[in-house]
Amino acid sequence: MTGEVWIASDLHLDPSRPDRTRAFVRFVALARARAIGLYLLGDLFNYWIGPAHARLPDHREALDALASAVRAGFPVAFLPGNRDFLAGMGRPPAGMRLLPDRASVRLFGRSVLLMHGDLLCTDDRRYQRWRRVARSPLLRGLARALPARAARALAERMRAKSQMEIARKLPASMDLTARGIQSAFSCGADVVVCGHVHRQEARDVPLGGGRTGRLYVLPSWEGDAPYLRVTEGGFEYART
Repeated sequence: MTGEVWIASDLHLDPSRPDRTRAFVRFVALARARAIGLYLLGDLFNYWIGPAHARLPDHREALDALASAVRAGFPVAFLPGNRDFLAGMGRPPAGMRLLPDRASVRLFGRSVLLMHGDLLCTDDRRYQRWRRVARSPLLRGLARALPARAARALAERMRAKSQMEIARKLPASMDLTARGIQSAFSCGADVVVCGHVHRQEARDVPLGGGRTGRLYVLPSWEGDAPYLRVTEGGFEYART
């Protein structure tokens, strides 16, 4: 394996932020020119209402850029997050390869676990309960059955309720926990990469038995388009 792989998370594309969408389209074009693959680790979209969302104009520009890359043979893999988990229902948007919540991959000879990161926030028990309910067959069926505009209105109300819930919580309760991080490395990975908590962090994680893992947390996306670049030489944060 030669070249470089790009990993990004928490872009939160939204129709109300066309500047961010334009930056993402440029980012995809640069990835196609410079990298051999792109991983998007969730919350690519600020919300996603299900398969019908692809027919709305909300993300047409971003989806067209991704679909063009995929058709040209550029590998793009998508791991849904807490905002866009319904994008994992049925055929993934733009033909991207869909990844599970815990995706084990090998990059340049290293065993890497890719996650969105919300599963590592084990102290946020209210959210973890909601996560299980939201991914239930019942709610997935509801998302599939509702007309697109009705589903979008419901998603916007749920998003507003989520923001109110977050405002009531202590920040520490929504952070990655030592227990969650240790559980991620239990699969035998050398490296864990995640996002979700909207900050950049890289650190060693003692695993016992003489092993040490490496954790990379991706920042949220702003105008400078941060991402993690992976090469034969290692992992480094970069900006376009």
